[in-house]
Amino acid sequence: VCKAINEKIGGPGVFHISTGDIGPLAKNRKVIDEEFGADTIWYPVAGNHDSDNPSDPDMKWIRKEFHSLPHIVNSGPVNCEETTYSFDFKNAHVVVLHEYYDGAGDTKTDGNIVPELLAWLKNDLDRNTKPFVFIFGHEPAFPMPDEHWKRMRHYGNSLDKYSENRDAFWNLLEDNRV
Repeated sequence: VCKAINEKIGGPGVFHISTGDIGPLAKNRKVIDEEFGADTIWYPVAGNHDSDNPSDPDMKWIRKEFHSLPHIVNSGPVNCEETTYSFDFKNAHVVVLHEYYDGAGDTKTDGNIVPELLAWLKNDLDRNTKPFVFIFGHEPAFPMPDEHWKRMRHYGNSLDKYSENRDAFWNLLEDNRV
């Protein structure tokens, strides 16, 4: 993928965002460094396989890496400060949501937009002044069949599992033209 990006756009671009289940992160960072250079900016989003164990090396890596990321304007809620955050770049506001935060910690495996995360996001969006807003997370809000095989995956165990929370999240996105 990195080689194709280099070939198609002539370089690494300004930054990269990966939306979860991207471990082993340290090894993948090494590939990015080899293909694009060590100064390439990479915002990793935690997925369920990254966050299912508090001592997982990938979660430790994500938390450590957070402190070197540029453009951060807002850290996440309590006990999720390094895995949920927002940053601004030019005319865009970008939010990285850790959907496995349960209001107390960020190493749960049940994806949800709990009230504490939704409140943080609402506050973040209220403070935003940029015209374009992008939000990245791992869990689909509305699972769809696979495009090629028509296999329905993740139905009932994504954000749709907690449809009331998902709908409040979706309404917030619509209200803020995300």
